[in-house]
Amino acid sequence: MPAGEQRRERGLQLDSGQRSADATLLDKIDFASATTLCDVGGANGTLCGLAAQRYPNLSATVFDLPPVVPVAQRHLEAMGVGARVNVVGGDFFADDLPKADIIVMGNILHDWDEGQKKTLIAKAHKALNDGGRFMAIENVDLNSHD
Repeated sequence: MPAGEQRRERGLQLDSGQRSADATLLDKIDFASATTLCDVGGANGTLCGLAAQRYPNLSATVFDLPPVVPVAQRHLEAMGVGARVNVVGGDFFADDLPKADIIVMGNILHDWDEGQKKTLIAKAHKALNDGGRFMAIENVDLNSHD
């Protein structure tokens, strides 16, 4: 298989795995009371897209680096929710996070030192609407002893 096709196939596998994880999150946590969702570092927008499909009254924002914006926009259009999910380019250390009822950081915090983690959590707290919820999702390897 040519390298370009291998990259595309790997991307589809990753998207499929992320879609499954995001669907599981939405099965476990009720977003019905929220009207706005922001996925910080939301990549192609799968979580926001699935949430918008499931909750018709929800508007969502994917917040990620500017080069990711067109990728997420294409993906969300293909999911049929491009009109209800906004994609914002920015740097979560330099820029304010979009305001929302629910702010999700999935597999973000593990990349940073303790001070940077505290900064990101404080920024999320500041961006939450009154009564909002912050969700930090991280993969945990229970077999690792490091």
